[in-house]
Amino acid sequence: MNLPWRLQPEISGGGLFFDLASHTLDILDFLLGPIKEVHGFASNQAGNYHVEDIVTGSYRFESGIHGVGSWCFSAYDEVDVNEIIGSKGKITFSTFGNAPVVLTKASGEEQWSFEPPQHAHQPLIETIMAELTDESAVSPSTGLNGARTNWVMGEMTRSFKQKL
Repeated sequence: MNLPWRLQPEISGGGLFFDLASHTLDILDFLLGPIKEVHGFASNQAGNYHVEDIVTGSYRFESGIHGVGSWCFSAYDEVDVNEIIGSKGKITFSTFGNAPVVLTKASGEEQWSFEPPQHAHQPLIETIMAELTDESAVSPSTGLNGARTNWVMGEMTRSFKQKL
C-alpha cells in the first residue's frame, strides 16, 4: 500500500494526530498555559493504516482549567471546532478553517473574521528570525512550548504506541 508519509509510522512517528492536533494543543498552551496532567486513548478504528486514526484526551492546565479533546481522522465529516467555555460565556474558533471567531455571552454574540495568511508559517518564521538577528525581538514560540505539546500528544497515545 502506497500511503502518504504522514501515515507511515516509520517515517512520521505517528498519524494525522501528530501532524494536526499539535497545532490545536499549541494554541491552547499559548492561550491557557501549559497542560499539567493528561490522560488519553488512541485507536485505529478504520484499519486503513497502522497509525492511530482516533484520539481522545482529557487534560488539566497548570491554571486549574480542565479540557477535553477528540480527534477522529476516519469520521464521515471533518469537524474543526474548538470551544473554550467559561462562567460568563464561550469562545468558539477553528484551528485550520476560515470560520469566524465567535464570543458568546448572555448579552449577545460577537464575531471576528479574518483572512488566513497565504503562507501560514511565514509570520512565525519571521518572529524566530527576528529573535535570532535582533536582541530585542522575542518569538512567542520556543522549544519549551513545542516539547510540552509533544509530551501531551505522547501521553494521549501511550497505550496505542505500546501495542505496536
